[in-house]
Amino acid sequence: MAPATCAQRHMWNLIQRQLPDAAFYNEGLWTDLPARGTPQDVLDTFAELVGHYESLRTAFARAPDGSLTQHVLRTGHFEAEIHTTGPGESPQDALRAWQCRMRHTAFDLATAPLFRAMVVLTGNTPALAAFCVSHIAADLMSMRHLIGELPRLLDARTTGRHPAPPPAARQPVEQAHYERSRKGRALLARSHDYWRRQLASAPPSLFPARRSRATGPPTPAAPDRNTTAPP
Repeated sequence: MAPATCAQRHMWNLIQRQLPDAAFYNEGLWTDLPARGTPQDVLDTFAELVGHYESLRTAFARAPDGSLTQHVLRTGHFEAEIHTTGPGESPQDALRAWQCRMRHTAFDLATAPLFRAMVVLTGNTPALAAFCVSHIAADLMSMRHLIGELPRLLDARTTGRHPAPPPAARQPVEQAHYERSRKGRALLARSHDYWRRQLASAPPSLFPARRSRATGPPTPAAPDRNTTAPP
């Protein structure tokens, strides 16, 4: 367990503001698969990815003091769907139907992994795979990395090779501790000061109008130069 990172707190707040449509920030990608291996090979490869990256198996909760915390699971289960195409149905048809459901199926952020997968079979052969994650668990760059890793790891699994381990990277818990270190706090303070200067010089027309309690009609909102917000 650890405090949430700045990015995790930001995304948590965005998701809460979007309620009840908490699935608004679900993200997903897909890839064609080589014509070998079994559905279980694909599912095992997805499990390997979840095991590699802590952010995919991180849950979130409020601490007694109200702060957001992250909790990384050692083990767990994720939801996976295997779909066999029927007569006249293409793998892309099955993918679109699954993606539509994922766009309307929220994750419970208190329950990890925040990850779902699907495999489309043509006959008994995996033809396509996709995954869906909450944006609090991965951004677009991370998801592109994951979808690139999937065929590489699957190929190694089905040919009996040992793939190279993923490059070392800072995990979210490590990032949270770094942000609270002396160096991390200095970098956050520098970033905070930068954005205060930028917002202070921005024209008021960039900000939404605020309704004045005294007069009623909307009035342009100028940046508040005396109040700061946490990063």
